[in-house]
Amino acid sequence: IAKVGVTVSAYTLDGTLVGSSVTSLGWGFGLSVPPGRYYLRTVTPNSMNLVDEIHNDRVCVPGCDYTTGQPVTVTPTETVRVDFALTFGGMISGRVIDGVTDRGVPHITVEVSTASGEPVTTTLTGPRGIYSFSSLPTGSYRVRTLDAGAWGYANTLYAGLPCGGCAVTTGTPVQVTAGAAVQNVD
Repeated sequence: IAKVGVTVSAYTLDGTLVGSSVTSLGWGFGLSVPPGRYYLRTVTPNSMNLVDEIHNDRVCVPGCDYTTGQPVTVTPTETVRVDFALTFGGMISGRVIDGVTDRGVPHITVEVSTASGEPVTTTLTGPRGIYSFSSLPTGSYRVRTLDAGAWGYANTLYAGLPCGGCAVTTGTPVQVTAGAAVQNVD
């Protein structure tokens, strides 16, 4: 990892977090753990727009099962070197608006899901109804609102489809390419 500020975490095979380290300039990361087998994963700040990974070079979007990674074996007599080759992700951004006034609606939860409907992550719209997702691997995604009803609005799928308990897979797919931004997913 050549980026500063990426968190690398180690988990035992039963899922217990045993340590985390944040990368620094000229050092990378270092974890001191007892001998054993561990799963490693990265967590990057969204502002970096990097796609997280689990060891060994496998994409790990928020909520991924890090136990699908390759465990690293640590012995009492050696230092183990593990590198992560993080890549830039793609971005989705848009705006949630009031259909009558065309004004942005704040505090609405927006969810991005995989093409098959698995939730990836959520965010809240800002004061002008704007939202954005970053660090997304190349692929096809679906976007919808989740709690608009609490604010007096109907939930919708992109692009403008009503969604009161609908299947997210019925929404219009949004194609994301690493390093590129898809805007106006309103």
